Amino acid sequence: MAASAAPYLLSKVEHQSNDPIEDTHSIVTGEDFVYAGVYDGHGGAQTSRYLRDAAWPEFEKQLKATRDPKVAFEKAWPALDEEYTQQCLAHPKKAGLFAGSCMVAAYFDCKSNCVWVANLGDSRCVLGNVEPDGWVETVELTTDHSAGVGKERHMTLENHKHDALCVHEEWDEFLEIYVHLVKNICMFTRSIGDAYMKNTEAAELYNPRMDASHKVLPLPGKGKEYIINFPEVTVRKVSRGDSFLIVGCDGVWDEMSNHEAVTRVAKFLKDNGPESDAATHLVEYALEKAARRLNQQEPELGVKTRSDLLKIPPGRDGRKYLHDDITVVVIVLRTDGTRLPSEVGGANEPAAGTPKMAAKARWGAIKKSVDLIQMMKGKGNANKWGSLIDDLKLAQGI
Repeated sequence: MAASAAPYLLSKVEHQSNDPIEDTHSIVTGEDFVYAGVYDGHGGAQTSRYLRDAAWPEFEKQLKATRDPKVAFEKAWPALDEEYTQQCLAHPKKAGLFAGSCMVAAYFDCKSNCVWVANLGDSRCVLGNVEPDGWVETVELTTDHSAGVGKERHMTLENHKHDALCVHEEWDEFLEIYVHLVKNICMFTRSIGDAYMKNTEAAELYNPRMDASHKVLPLPGKGKEYIINFPEVTVRKVSRGDSFLIVGCDGVWDEMSNHEAVTRVAKFLKDNGPESDAATHLVEYALEKAARRLNQQEPELGVKTRSDLLKIPPGRDGRKYLHDDITVVVIVLRTDGTRLPSEVGGANEPAAGTPKMAAKARWGAIKKSVDLIQMMKGKGNANKWGSLIDDLKLAQGI
């Protein structure tokens, strides 16, 4: 945990399931800004390690040239992707050519009191806004770039109108959902690296290694990339009540919803103060959730608690397939207009008689009904009902 005189406080943590860990992150602080990037590697750690070292310098260069953080992100990240691919192709062993990374970065400019957030893939940034009565609202500053998301799937299909197999769709009996995969390989639609999905030469090196159902054909090329490198950028003027940012890879969001993460961090900050290590707390909570999930899905593993899970070593023969690498950065905002959970009444305890109190009462009745149905029908429908509960809670602002 590192505190500074600047109008923000930081906590950060990486937790591995792979060996070596494929996540990396970078944090850069100045007198009037903070930059936090989380790089969620896959297929190896080469791409995320490259981004750890190169993402900030390239963004800083573009920021000085454009004086616009949004444009700087939009110029920097495609440039990073091109540079990484060329480095890999020039390497005698083509090292890192088949690796890639999703990424998310937040840039907070204290002078303008604005936050810019850019993302590629399924890493996310969410903001916690604390109202005067202590109620915590979740503000989503990113959307996932996945073939399962309509706009991303349609974008990919539109870019490859003559490729009927561009997006593969199949029913997952375990998850009970349709799974969409670009070229039957990956769910994400944007990334750095993964050159075999973007570059002709890389695809020609990749295809001989794969069976017919996983070859990248027709070959990709300039303007015909299957996975793109252009980020989506959101800007937010820090509003009254804005309290903290959570910047995290999908290892967090695999285990909990955006709103659950925000309310968990808000309660921890309220109980322990703004300088407490909220990032480590959130990772520990994610691991607890992973242990509970494994206890339900694979009871034969004997994993019931976080301690049980951590007894299993990381790596291919250990935790790699039980949960993902988890990286989190929490930025507590301390500028004019921000409000910390500890400065107001009970977090998520609205005053009686308010619309939110009525919504909370309705949620209580709904939960009792759902609990009864789960007990009667068994855990087979638990995932569907759990999804319904989340939808109802979000709709009611709970």
